Amino acid sequence: KMQQEFENDHFTYDGRKIHKWFGNQRERLKAYQPELSQYLICEKILKQCPPNLEHAIKSRYKRDATEMSFEDMVIIAEEVIDRVMKRNKPVTNNYNTPNRSQWRSNPAPEKTDKPTDSSTKKNPVSAPEKEKLICHFCKQTGHFSRECPKKKNRINNVGMDDDDDPKSENGEDQGEQQKSESELDEEEENHRTNHMILAMDNGNGANYDPLVDFDFGAHAVECEINQDFSIAEIQAETHQPQTWDKSCQSSHIEDARLMKCKPDKGKAHLTGKANLTTVLIESREQSCLLDSGASCSIISNKLLDSILPEWENKLMPINHAKFHSCSDQLQPMGIIEMALIFPHTKGSIRILAEFVVMKNARINYLILGNDYMSLYGFDITNSKERFFTIGNENKRKKFSFKSHHLEKMSPSNEISAVKKSLPQLQKFITEELCEAKFSDKLTIEQKEKLFEVLHNNNLAFSNTNQPLGAIKGHEVHIKLTTERPYPPLLRRPPYPASPKSREALEQQIEELVNLNVLRKVGHNEVVEITTPVIIAWHNGKSRMVGDFRALNSYTASDRYPIPKISETLNNLAKAKYLTSMDVLKGFHQNVIAEDSRHLLRIIMHKGIYEYLRMPFGIKNAPSHFQRMMDIEFRKEIDEKWVIIYIDDIIIMSNTWEEHLNRIDRILKVVINMNMKISLKKCNFGFDQIKALGHLVSGITIGIDQNKVAAVLQKPVPSSRKEMQSFLGFAGYYRQHIEKFAEIAKP
Repeated sequence: KMQQEFENDHFTYDGRKIHKWFGNQRERLKAYQPELSQYLICEKILKQCPPNLEHAIKSRYKRDATEMSFEDMVIIAEEVIDRVMKRNKPVTNNYNTPNRSQWRSNPAPEKTDKPTDSSTKKNPVSAPEKEKLICHFCKQTGHFSRECPKKKNRINNVGMDDDDDPKSENGEDQGEQQKSESELDEEEENHRTNHMILAMDNGNGANYDPLVDFDFGAHAVECEINQDFSIAEIQAETHQPQTWDKSCQSSHIEDARLMKCKPDKGKAHLTGKANLTTVLIESREQSCLLDSGASCSIISNKLLDSILPEWENKLMPINHAKFHSCSDQLQPMGIIEMALIFPHTKGSIRILAEFVVMKNARINYLILGNDYMSLYGFDITNSKERFFTIGNENKRKKFSFKSHHLEKMSPSNEISAVKKSLPQLQKFITEELCEAKFSDKLTIEQKEKLFEVLHNNNLAFSNTNQPLGAIKGHEVHIKLTTERPYPPLLRRPPYPASPKSREALEQQIEELVNLNVLRKVGHNEVVEITTPVIIAWHNGKSRMVGDFRALNSYTASDRYPIPKISETLNNLAKAKYLTSMDVLKGFHQNVIAEDSRHLLRIIMHKGIYEYLRMPFGIKNAPSHFQRMMDIEFRKEIDEKWVIIYIDDIIIMSNTWEEHLNRIDRILKVVINMNMKISLKKCNFGFDQIKALGHLVSGITIGIDQNKVAAVLQKPVPSSRKEMQSFLGFAGYYRQHIEKFAEIAKP
């Protein structure tokens, strides 16, 4: 009943209060659709209003239509209706001249002045005086420009009859008027091509509605049309999507602004992310790729077997069409219709989509193509944040993409070659191990055993849920050589930064806060020591660096020995299998003791933050980490089959069974420490690896050619400081350069 009353009650101005009608309609909507949002309530109520009123309300709302509240809608409606009702009066211009209807009945208006006598009036203008009158439009005498017949012919006669032409006032016959009109035909023809006349005339009829019929009187609007404008230029001027063609000319070229830090050259393809999200089908989670470049939505028959076992009974026929992927021609089997639910805590969204079932599609996720993305209004944002929205009414519901590289690329050959095993193991192989590197020389049986060992110790590797570990039993303590009150040098102000550096700094801080590496210092906490931070740029990539020089000068030294790289690499002799691992952000996995956290506070334009984990750049950080690794892996190091240089771990062996056993032992120690290894930097089962800037095998130790290329690209040193920097870099490889001391001698 409420729904019927709502649909039958259309807005008309019958004297009742405006807000009362809007309030009644809202209560009716809430009675039978209580789950509606503010935006949908406003939309449904506006549909019950006249189209002109609906358009006027939406046009006057300055912000996004999805943000309109019920109160804003009622206020704007009252303003619009009040303005329309005020227009329901005779239209007069600012010069006290009659409108078009008055011109018809009074072709010769009389100019009146204040009479000296109530019984006397001024006589109308005589005929000789009228002959002196000049029309400013046609330059003829005898009439005003508003009565010009030539001007009337150039106006579209909307609601005007031909017999309403104004009569000549100077007594001249009709033939003379026609003659004067013919004299201007040539001039009229010249102006007709580049002028446009628009006439508007709507009088107050018997069915006049102030909400629909606005009284403009009779007005003529004349404008010149520039024929030089193209469609593309008009689109650009009106901020519409531009259709480019060869005839278009660009005025200037400007560089696009980077929204994120620029990757290193040759590595941009590693930073891209797929638009993979999670959908629910039959209450089961599935991965879905939002692909705006695909003309249709597809699914593989193998994936469909796991989702809908009886899908063949629901298969619809497909018309003759050809489908191509980047590598092969796809074989369509038919069309299946499925309901996809995009989960959200504030209300999930369900869409009904048809997928083309492909027989030879090598994908284990659904592809939602441009057909349904445009149908339901999917908008993907790739600026500072990555998210997508569905439809105009759900702009506030932002759906995120999968942050890890799940199914970002098809499994590598060595992983896909392994036959199917346990579901948990198979999931670990396809989702996690796709980021690691495995030697091509390993057999399938060797890989299967290696995957089992890694799966049994999967807690040692970082993932999206636990990106960083918190190492137990090795808290970082900092001892200063001075006591309170601390010298002013330790309390430093923030460094100035450019807008670009500030933006990058805010991103770095936000990331570290989310990783529980930093925390914001409260306003009631005493701050005694502050360290400024800066953004260092290298090849367009930013990195936050703390200027701990003042703090390091007052820190007591921890003189723990760091292994020599040359001696360390020599221990790899005669190794047949080599595996290297890298601790993910190793220093940030060391917890700072509570009594030392107040010493590691950084200051920037957004406030003061405190390190909860060990930062890069402080004194004794390498010594502390190396001591911790030596203590935890003391037994393995004494057996001389593992090399640990700060956060790099290298395992070597002569047989594969022995190698698997040693990998298992190392990973178990890592788990006991609550430390996390980065799979992206792991290399398993190679006979030659890159380690510590060298190319190492069981036979030789070479130089990493990437480092050599970097040296060749450097300019010749032109100052003492540049020469010292070059000699320090070259000295790192002095064992590979014959007579290095003689060459480097000044």
